[in-house]
Amino acid sequence: MEIVEYLQQFLFYDLDILLVCNCFVTLSVGIVLVRAIWRWFWVTDSRTVVVYDLDMALHKNIFSRMHPERPERIVQPLRLLVESRLMSRLRTVTSREVTRDEALTVHTPEHWNFLEMLKGMTNRDLYKEGEELDSVYLSNDSFRSAKLAAGSLLAITEEVLTDRAMNGVAVIRPPGHHCKAEKPMGFCLLGNVPIACKFAMEKYGVERILIVDWDVHHGNGTQDMFLEDRRIFYMSLHRHDHGYFYPCTGDPNVVGTGDGVGYNLNIAWNESRKGDGDYLQAFYDLILPLASRYQPQLVFISAGFDSGLGDPLGNCCVTSECYGIMTQHLMSVCKGKVILALEGGYNLTTVSEGIKACCSVLLGDYPNHIDPENCVPSPGGIESINTAGEKIAPYWDNLVRFRKPEDERPVKEEAVSIHEYQEESRNNHSSINNHPATNHPANNHPPANNPVNQPTETVSQPTAEVLRYYSDFRHSSCHKSRSFIS
Repeated sequence: MEIVEYLQQFLFYDLDILLVCNCFVTLSVGIVLVRAIWRWFWVTDSRTVVVYDLDMALHKNIFSRMHPERPERIVQPLRLLVESRLMSRLRTVTSREVTRDEALTVHTPEHWNFLEMLKGMTNRDLYKEGEELDSVYLSNDSFRSAKLAAGSLLAITEEVLTDRAMNGVAVIRPPGHHCKAEKPMGFCLLGNVPIACKFAMEKYGVERILIVDWDVHHGNGTQDMFLEDRRIFYMSLHRHDHGYFYPCTGDPNVVGTGDGVGYNLNIAWNESRKGDGDYLQAFYDLILPLASRYQPQLVFISAGFDSGLGDPLGNCCVTSECYGIMTQHLMSVCKGKVILALEGGYNLTTVSEGIKACCSVLLGDYPNHIDPENCVPSPGGIESINTAGEKIAPYWDNLVRFRKPEDERPVKEEAVSIHEYQEESRNNHSSINNHPATNHPANNHPPANNPVNQPTETVSQPTAEVLRYYSDFRHSSCHKSRSFIS
């Protein structure tokens, strides 16, 4: 009898152990499956989207096969994304054409009507019209490709602003940052990024958009469209060569006009061979401090890879690793909402490697290391950065390092006068908004809920060393990224 009871207890005890083990295994498998499903939807469906359309390759120079802006500029990068298996981690968005109403938010009706007529022109007329424009070739399919380029960028923008994706890449052509409101220019037929900015502001109510243009050529079209609009902060790193490099615009003195004063930054290189060290120094000294203070809700990268190593037109030395690091830095200032739109770039390998590096970072991968020898800025690069900083520093109180004594005095005097007026207004129950001092450019930027708009009497207190490492710039991902160049 005792033996039977013992066996029964042992069997029940063994069953309890098996039950616990089964529960543990089931729970473990469940956790693994949940994590796999979550990761699948996060990376493939919600993180990064890509848009392309091979009909954009229809736009080609029918009069010369040697033109640098050729269809392979989008074909080869897509091939590399597939070969590197990054494409399988991206969700493809369906392309679309931009509508007339969407394009007319930045372009004139005459400009749209001219492009519409290209479909029915003869080759002779196409050649003649192209010769009358500045560095533009035309074909019967040019308008179709241009509408797809601009519309596809809108499709990506909509995905990001509706939170169906965190960020995106638009592999599009023809480019757009040279295009003027009234006519094509510089290989560009429609202003892709400007149209997307207007789309974001008018349809989704976005109030602060940052455009970083690292194309080696200045984006004169984009700059001119938003020169008076403080909702768009345009920052460009480009070759200027004292006004002799195409399109001969982008002088550092141009910082905006009217309500947009202080919202246009031109970092103009005056010599060739600028590389990783120069671009990263410009980021750490100007672009990141200004972006962190501006607090954009959305970032567009006008990604021209003609500033890259080996480009036949740019003659600069930026590596794909540097493009990845710059992309990661920009993700840190807007909660990852970054949209990259292809602009220039005429070395197919450089363009492909650059897009691959940026896509990898947007997906959450760490950028590759930069050769330490490439991280030292050139003397000419430092001079260009300082010049740009001196021009825009009077409008931003966190650029004291670049501010000259004559720039500092009026800001401080205005700040004191504001304090005095505030005390007086409290007694008179009047509003400070009516005081003329509030119209000073240094006190008008950016929006009212931003710390830079609050008057301060200690504007000259921070030392250059503290400014150097941006004690107010506490984005951990940015600090983490700096280790890649050490």
